[in-house]
Amino acid sequence: MRNGVWKLVATPVVVLALLLAVSGCTGRAGVGPQGQAVGAAGATVSVDAALVELAQLPAPEGVDPALFARLKAALHDALLARAGGKLAAMPPTGTASQVNDLALTGEEPPYALTWHHRSQGDYNQDGVVSIADVTPIAIHFGETVPGDDTAHVSIQAVVDGNQDGTVSISDVTPIAMRFGVEVHRYVIENSLTEGVDWSEVSRVAPADGTGTGRKLFTFSLDSPAERELYRVRPVDSGEVFGDASNAVRFFTGELLLRLDTPAETGAGTPDDPYVVLLDTPYQLKVIEDPSGAAIDRTEEACFETMPPAFITFSTDVNGLMTVDNVMAGDFWVVGLLGELAPLSTARVYFRVLGDLPL
Repeated sequence: MRNGVWKLVATPVVVLALLLAVSGCTGRAGVGPQGQAVGAAGATVSVDAALVELAQLPAPEGVDPALFARLKAALHDALLARAGGKLAAMPPTGTASQVNDLALTGEEPPYALTWHHRSQGDYNQDGVVSIADVTPIAIHFGETVPGDDTAHVSIQAVVDGNQDGTVSISDVTPIAMRFGVEVHRYVIENSLTEGVDWSEVSRVAPADGTGTGRKLFTFSLDSPAERELYRVRPVDSGEVFGDASNAVRFFTGELLLRLDTPAETGAGTPDDPYVVLLDTPYQLKVIEDPSGAAIDRTEEACFETMPPAFITFSTDVNGLMTVDNVMAGDFWVVGLLGELAPLSTARVYFRVLGDLPL
């Protein structure tokens, strides 16, 4: 903290998803479409042909033939129940099939744009939900999704299509429900207009994914522009686009959270929080500092607080946040810059002095 300004540790790119109890943002430009499925009508897949392929599919080596026969029978019934003669092929859509971990990292060029494959029912991760996706269910039958930070990228999470935590016969249903869904390519797009307009940068094939769990994709960026946004969208072979991923931003500057109203004491850190008085308003402002000189970018400023019981706050058109302390205790405030993909965040800690309410 210097002269009432809390400084972030600078990193080239920061992408955060914050779910906090209280939040508020000033006005900002529109962020544009998020890539719902668009394009020409998709192709069709013959149910009869799929059932013939299913009948001919041999049990994988090491898998109980009786178990595999049960899985095939379940998929057979589910496909028949799904449609009469043909199923429409399309790109993946919906939360369960949406890339949600796009990240942009690196200290210097080339920077790395990374994400994991997501297409519910595509258990072998070849890009198409098909008869062959019953095989991974058999191979991993009975396995559970790990209960740690690696859960979302584990092979068990991929094959657990109904997301109940265990690979079972129930995971046959997502294959039938999404049969023919295709990721022909992942299209990498960028925007220099805060998400209003997007342009294609490149395309990546499902075969380019690596790893033994959920496939990881990596794309190199040599010279991204400051504040540039990136996202990826799946597209099928008919050029129909699926839902867009989260957006990430290239940003090499520094974010500041300035306390405009002086605190009694403190530095705004967890170990040395700002000490402020009960029922006394304090004002905060988010500042962008890309070159050493503080530059207000308040039209995109957002604030989020935790816990909500101790404070109330309001923001004005100048991006200034006024905090009213209504209870004694500890709380913190997060300042963000850029709603679609935050440039970065700064967190400031407070301790409110005063009598505890009866």
